[in-house]
Amino acid sequence: MNFTIFKTVVCLFLWSFITSPILVRANECAAQSKCIFVIGNSITQHGPSPEISWTGNWGMAATSSDNDYVSQVLKLLKKNSGHDLWTADRQSSNVLETTPEKFTLSYSSVKLSQKADIVIVALGDNFTPNSNNLATFSSAYLKTLFSLRPIKGVLVCVGTWWSSAVKDKIIQDSCLSAGGTYVDITGLSKSPDNVAGNQQSISNKGVAAHPGDLGMAAIAERIFKSIQRQLIDSKLIQ
Repeated sequence: MNFTIFKTVVCLFLWSFITSPILVRANECAAQSKCIFVIGNSITQHGPSPEISWTGNWGMAATSSDNDYVSQVLKLLKKNSGHDLWTADRQSSNVLETTPEKFTLSYSSVKLSQKADIVIVALGDNFTPNSNNLATFSSAYLKTLFSLRPIKGVLVCVGTWWSSAVKDKIIQDSCLSAGGTYVDITGLSKSPDNVAGNQQSISNKGVAAHPGDLGMAAIAERIFKSIQRQLIDSKLIQ
């Protein structure tokens, strides 16, 4: 995306969201907890879907909820902070990726994210870029970041699993504009061991192409390493 388009997108982030009931209400973090707010697509969470033979209600296609990348990030935070007070609230929606002009955020999601210690935005894989929709997606993504960025915490923007230079450039530029940390996961999906279908027997090709347990762990590791110094400086971990 050239500088003129991106500059236009930055100017447009203040546009009001088009009303559309996209996200469920977020739960308030428990008192004294350290909170992560995560918004993403099926890699973050996907409910049971018999038509694609997926029975889980966590990040596709980890073998259990304990093995998806959100849970793996929590494990790293707990290990490096010396306590178990970390909790995560995750939201799953591909509307920003498929119909960005209709995407909106619930009031409760915005309020929860603003209070969070870490906000992770992992969206972009389901967006199909062309010359007509780049500015729309970029504007919606940038507005989402500005709405969700925590008041005192760390904003994280994760690149695409099915790596796309065009989409990753939008994500990285937008993240920088919003004061966040971009996490590059380029290449992880190219390693056979990271892909679920190479580690499990999965009949649906779409599900099989998602990260398996090792892929989820690799994503979590890159997220943690990207913000480790910030978390130490903020005394959130040791």
